Amino acid sequence: MGARISVKALIQENGYLLLNICEDETNGVYYTLPGGGQNLYEPLEKALIREVLEETGYSVYPERLAGVYEEIFTDPLLQQNYPDYSHRIYPVFFCKLRHLPQITPTEKDYAQKSCTWIPLNQLSTRKILPTVLSNNITSLIKGEKAHFLGTEFSKHSHG
Repeated sequence: MGARISVKALIQENGYLLLNICEDETNGVYYTLPGGGQNLYEPLEKALIREVLEETGYSVYPERLAGVYEEIFTDPLLQQNYPDYSHRIYPVFFCKLRHLPQITPTEKDYAQKSCTWIPLNQLSTRKILPTVLSNNITSLIKGEKAHFLGTEFSKHSHG
């Protein structure tokens, strides 16, 4: 067992950012970047393309690495029952849409309700998880070089 890789996408279009809308008992309504877990022997790029299509219905291609962050879930029950999901590394890639017509998403995250385009100037008014991402999303979007955002210790998991 080790840290799970969960690749994430920054997808901008005409001043908007694509985010997943999620909801659970612990966090209420919140937003996350589209993306998800990398399968064994699956290249990061293919994992990102697959996960974004499954969750949002949009086809994308990764342009470049934007940043990396990690999250460690401290809930002992979560660590005991789901050790493979209790420590995650998140590479975040800038992505471009291959086409705008959206197809029906086929496999949403467990807490995901839908996805939506949020105006960039309204990101600070949204609850984006994890907090380390929320605190750095604007600089991540504006950044020209990839950087490490840090580590967040969270009690509860989220989508």
